[in-house]
Amino acid sequence: MTATDIPQDPTKEEALSLFKAVEEKFPSKTVGKDKWYVLTFAAMVGGGGHEFAPLLYKELIKRPEYHTSEQRQALMRRIRETLLKLVSVAGVCKPLDAIFDIDAVTAPEDKDYSFSREGWQCDEENRKRGFAWQDRLYKHNQGAIDNALSSQKDFDWISKNISYGLYLSDHSIINDVETELTVLGGIMIQNLPRETGWHLRGTRRIGVDAAMATFSEEHKSWVEEVDNVATLESKKHVDKTDFVEGTDEEKKLVRKIDLFLMPTIWILYCFSYMDRTNIGNAKVAGMDKDIGLSSTQYFLAIVVFQVGYVIAEIPSK
Repeated sequence: MTATDIPQDPTKEEALSLFKAVEEKFPSKTVGKDKWYVLTFAAMVGGGGHEFAPLLYKELIKRPEYHTSEQRQALMRRIRETLLKLVSVAGVCKPLDAIFDIDAVTAPEDKDYSFSREGWQCDEENRKRGFAWQDRLYKHNQGAIDNALSSQKDFDWISKNISYGLYLSDHSIINDVETELTVLGGIMIQNLPRETGWHLRGTRRIGVDAAMATFSEEHKSWVEEVDNVATLESKKHVDKTDFVEGTDEEKKLVRKIDLFLMPTIWILYCFSYMDRTNIGNAKVAGMDKDIGLSSTQYFLAIVVFQVGYVIAEIPSK
């Protein structure tokens, strides 16, 4: 058995190439240039790639917008909040490992000692805050979820009080759209179609287009008034609690998600799973000797398999 028979983790160069590809494909002009790494951290760590988190952090702090300690501390608060929210969909261990890895490469003067949830309690106020955010995402689907969980009250309590109350309802560091990008990336990398569908709809319902305008180049004011996809009204104040499916605004947003968000998630998904193939394990177990397979034939089989795998992967998901 040789080293080439064992599936290898991505190299540092491959990871850096991925970061660059994600940033280039992400619609930063409309969504905001500081959102691509939120999605990247969520999908990368949620998919088990926490060891690459410090690499992305070190690449970010090389940029001129993070040349002071104050700016790097602000960046750390955003990364920490992203990973904290990821706990609600990926568990504690992966985000915690990423935090440990990032902290190991953080300069002492860049460390941030703030505590965003100081004084928070798991009380009725917290539950109401969590339910309000959950209801904003799920709308008329909320009744069916509550009905299903009426006989599973422990999960209902965790969902409203912990996941949505303590983790996801606070938008003081990363906003509502960035919160949904975190949740969506963490869910999709785990290949969970039901929850993915829920949060794709939730992303539309919170009015992604309206949120995009707040992340313009200047970051100071609304650049333009945009249609909120959760309403039938255009270019005027709207009530975001209403949502009508099948509108032109919704169809435009679905196309925008299909063109921009889905390819980005798909790249990260392939990055996580492309090197996990059973054919390598079969070779290690002696498949080539059993069927008289030469090295050339083996590598040709891998190429043919991967071509078919990549082509079929898109429609299958």
